Amino acid sequence: MPDDALDVTQESPNGDGPDVLTSRKSSTEEPYRPGEMKLVEWVEGLYADAEQGKKDACEPDTWGDDLDVFWGRQWSGPIPSYKPRIVVNEIKSLLLQELSDLTDSRLKIYVQKDRRSTDRDERTERAIQAYWVRRFCDMTVLSAALDALIYPLGFLQTGWNPTSDQGQGEITFKARDPNTVFPDPDAQDDDELAFMILEDILDLQQIRRDWPETGWRVDPEAQYSVKIQDVKERPRPRSGSQYTGPLYQSTRAGGGVPGYRKARARLITALIDDDDKVEEIQEIGGTLRQMSRYAYPNRRLIQVANGRVLYDDDCPYHYAPTIVRVALQPSVHGYSPESSLVREFGEIQKTANKIDSLVAENTLRLNAGEVFADADSGINPKTYGGIPGMVYLRKPGSKTEKVYPPPMPSDMVQGGERFRGMIRSTMGYPLSRTGAGTHGNIAAELAETEISQSMGLTRLRGRLLHQSVQKAVEMIFARMAQFLTVPRHLP
Repeated sequence: MPDDALDVTQESPNGDGPDVLTSRKSSTEEPYRPGEMKLVEWVEGLYADAEQGKKDACEPDTWGDDLDVFWGRQWSGPIPSYKPRIVVNEIKSLLLQELSDLTDSRLKIYVQKDRRSTDRDERTERAIQAYWVRRFCDMTVLSAALDALIYPLGFLQTGWNPTSDQGQGEITFKARDPNTVFPDPDAQDDDELAFMILEDILDLQQIRRDWPETGWRVDPEAQYSVKIQDVKERPRPRSGSQYTGPLYQSTRAGGGVPGYRKARARLITALIDDDDKVEEIQEIGGTLRQMSRYAYPNRRLIQVANGRVLYDDDCPYHYAPTIVRVALQPSVHGYSPESSLVREFGEIQKTANKIDSLVAENTLRLNAGEVFADADSGINPKTYGGIPGMVYLRKPGSKTEKVYPPPMPSDMVQGGERFRGMIRSTMGYPLSRTGAGTHGNIAAELAETEISQSMGLTRLRGRLLHQSVQKAVEMIFARMAQFLTVPRHLP
């Protein structure tokens, strides 16, 4: 809200003059509301506990290195021209092939009309199937599965966007960045989560648009914002874009956030199992009775941005969770596996690339051979270039010879491929799976058996992924049941 915003007033109920509701001159001047500071401290404490539990379980500080391994970013800093930066990205190729096999099958959804009956609701099935195809949900699942291969876990999230589809609203389904998810460190699966913390870096304009009653109280955070006078490159935040240009028009009356090129704040969303109860009076059988009920039957949702509470009430999403994990390897009595596939094979990948680079370097440096000549032969080392076709004059009777090094051992030349073969076999990609069957019997039945036996790990990952997809479809179904309350055309 701009600094020159007007005060909002109304006539006092007792008729003794105007009653000031609120003043939106500056969010820094707005005092904390009763109990707000304590609530913020509680949410920040939950965040700190979840962050520490996440560090103890799967070391998220190393996830950046795992992502570099996936993209093949292992060579850094200045390297001489005779040292080739060879990267044979076997891990990335195998992971993409694994994702193709896991998400290649067409999804078939069954919906029952009644828990006590096996009759199917074909109209609902077609609606979910249409949404799945139209919104490319299979690609969303693929993205979350890729996160689970690079990081220990991926996450699928559903929600509701009321302004989408020309104001009709639409269900959202996306793959959540694992760096922004902080689960209860004591839980072992989604059903045991006592709380879940989500972190987002949002622009202040979006915060004020999404929370029109409370968002104007939020100030920009220096760690994620860029002031107008700050022209130097800022350190990269944990999330958010690197755009530092003039997003706001300073000449527009009342527009943007004064003094900032980019004004952002960190939003913490806490979804908590809270068993608080409230007392209320209900009429039962013609008599009034005091009854107690849960204050947050759908879990408590608290959203905090830069020390200000934006929302604190019952979660608006019913019937199903809004976020589920995607794991492609079992976690042993924990919520998250300790490491990902990329981390397990990253050092082997780097070693293979370094071996190939050294072989290529030796080839480039030693291919021309070494020249041995008498001191008085007339060959000048400063002018001798070893260029084919060049003519050099030497003293008659002097000796000049070119000596080539012995061939490098085959184990050295093929060392990189041997290490990449270790990755393929350990990850579950032997030669039989690539179509190169063993020698001997080449019957079709035997070839199919070899391929089937070699896909054991893929079938295991498929079963783990099926569990997450099942929950994702339940989340989509729940959002449809909750928000699509009028007839809609689903192309």
